[in-house]
Amino acid sequence: MGSNAAMTRRLKKPNPNYQSGKSPLAFTGTMEKDPVKELTDARRTYVARTGKTDLTPVEKTGAFKKLSKKQKRRYYELNPQEAPAENANFTLSKKTLLGV
Repeated sequence: MGSNAAMTRRLKKPNPNYQSGKSPLAFTGTMEKDPVKELTDARRTYVARTGKTDLTPVEKTGAFKKLSKKQKRRYYELNPQEAPAENANFTLSKKTLLGV
């Protein structure tokens, strides 16, 4: 049937520095990796393959710890069910000058 490498496909992106007279496709390499989507796909694939829903909290995973603040916000926008509760550290009172 052929080798496994023949079935491996990667999307290419066009060269942003394209100049006329050169190849119209001007492929330079694979698309940039998106760590947010990779983390989302990894968690969904784990649940789909194993059937387990007892995932560790995403905040404790190594891949999530490596994300920047902007990427973490984007992850929570894409996966709102995994976002921490907004009022998790909310208290009703403040300390006064007397310390009460």
